[in-house]
Parts: sequence; structure tokens; C-alpha cells
Amino acid sequence: MALRFALLALLAVVAAALSALPARAQSSPEPWYGQPPACTAQREGQLSCQVQVLCECKYYRASTMTGRPAGFRWDCGPLRPRCGEAKQPQDPTVNPYSGPYPYIYEHERTLRNSR
Repeated sequence: MALRFALLALLAVVAAALSALPARAQSSPEPWYGQPPACTAQREGQLSCQVQVLCECKYYRASTMTGRPAGFRWDCGPLRPRCGEAKQPQDPTVNPYSGPYPYIYEHERTLRNSR
């Protein structure tokens, strides 16, 4: 008998917790996923991985043709690399030039007469 009351009490607690969940989710104005950081003057040049694209915070001038005001925006265009694909520039001293060197400093020490 005590086991039945314990199970009923547990069921009542679980039902009350489940009924409270949708009310909390609807009261939250923010979505459950994270928002990208705001692109501001302090973050100019910063990289952010958004929708599998490595975006860069840039300043864009105003455009009368498109009607966009000047300001900072995320550059997530099709030419941007995917997240994790960005390669670091290779150090130029890794493969130094090993070809033939010009002999500009070699000259004859004797003067020739043209007579």
C-alpha cells in the first residue's frame, strides 16, 4: 500500500514538472540557441564561426545603390572559408631559395688593354 502511494506521489511530481516546462520555454524571449556576438568597432577583424562559415567583422561604407547605411557587419559571403578549413599562411623561410646565385661580385682583377 505504501508503495502505491509513493508511486502516485512520484507520478504527481513528474506531471507537475512536465506541465511547468512549456510555460518556462514560452516565457523566455531568447531562443534556445546562442546568438552571434554583435559586430561593433571593438570587434572589428574578429572571426566568428556562424552556420559553418568563418565570418569576419568588417566595416562597410554606406551605399546609395542598395540603401544600406554605413556600419559594422559580419562578412559571411560565399568566398569565406568553412569553419576548420582556414589555413595559416606558410612561413616564407621554411623553403628558402636554394637555386643558383648570380655571380655579380666576381670580376677580373687585371685590366686589359684594348690596343
